[in-house]
Amino acid sequence: MSQEKLTNSDGDKEHEAKAKVLFTAHGYDHSSLNLQGIPGVLDVFTRHLEIHEGKKVLYIESAEDSTEDATERVRRVNSQGFRRVLLKSILSDIPGIFDPSDNQIEDLSYRIEHVANNDVKKILDLELLPLDQIQPYFLDMGLDQLREKYNFDLVFEGHSQEVLRKGEILSFQFSRFASEAREEWNRGRFNNSLSAVKKALYWTHQDDILREQDMTEQLGNIAKSLLGEEKGGSLFALVGRLHIPVIEAVNRNLEPSASIRYRTNEAPNERFQDGKIDAGLRSGDLASDEDYMQSYMVIRVWDELEQNSIKSGTISTLANNHESYSNAISTIASGISLAMGRKLCVRHAPLLDFFLKQQADLDIQPSLREVCRMTKGR
Repeated sequence: MSQEKLTNSDGDKEHEAKAKVLFTAHGYDHSSLNLQGIPGVLDVFTRHLEIHEGKKVLYIESAEDSTEDATERVRRVNSQGFRRVLLKSILSDIPGIFDPSDNQIEDLSYRIEHVANNDVKKILDLELLPLDQIQPYFLDMGLDQLREKYNFDLVFEGHSQEVLRKGEILSFQFSRFASEAREEWNRGRFNNSLSAVKKALYWTHQDDILREQDMTEQLGNIAKSLLGEEKGGSLFALVGRLHIPVIEAVNRNLEPSASIRYRTNEAPNERFQDGKIDAGLRSGDLASDEDYMQSYMVIRVWDELEQNSIKSGTISTLANNHESYSNAISTIASGISLAMGRKLCVRHAPLLDFFLKQQADLDIQPSLREVCRMTKGR
């Protein structure tokens, strides 16, 4: 099976159309506030829907559900739409609402669209959606619009109960050490914090590997099944950027075939320290202490920036330019030495203020001050 990068030329489109099965993996940053990445997802998916019009097209999303729950979710989305199913799930989490009525779902949808005008700040101010559902909501809205024009079937990645059980244990370990890292940093204990960061990222990596075993098998079987379609088809898989190795594993495991064309489009290199750490954990050639420290600083600064933007009323700007700001933060972090990180921790220096100063000195764009109006030094 061949592997290529996505391009946009007419000749390339013709080449894709000749393959009986086109397996497209689109890597993206699925952070809860990343609205900037959604148009890219929808554009690439639209392109493949156009190329494979009249053929079977499958869209697959990762879901941390059991195989049975994922199957039920597919049934509900196919009959009700992406966004409606999401809103029902959000309402179901509200105390006192177990089975939301159609009127409650329609009322929430109306308030998001017409009262808040789909503005992130207003949506959060009115408590219409939780923060972690902002990106899923707008992505689902785009997918529903595509379904009005194109035909495609939905597949959700599901997991066995055994994988889910083990995943809960691994997630607990990650949360435990992530909390320890924050507490030790706040106490000025740099070495202890760095040690906890390494342990936290190790356990989240183990969780990724656990789920990837299921993902590899499922995606491979789905791609093979499309070969049985008379006209062939397309599989479009949304994957987190760090899960691109899963798609590469699928490529290796599938029987070589000129009929299957594999393509991958990775997301912009936001938080690229994470990529170096993930690659090191996969290969055994571990990233440096400096890489781990920089990765942790990116996470802390981003959290501070997110909370600051909520308080200062600039959260909509942050969401719609998420990848650009994330790249800026990672670029700044990449220039911070281990010694400087230690000094910042020991002296309890405000990290966001330090990053603002560094950005001004280095002239890295876009300016974090655009979404950080309440920070000292403004």
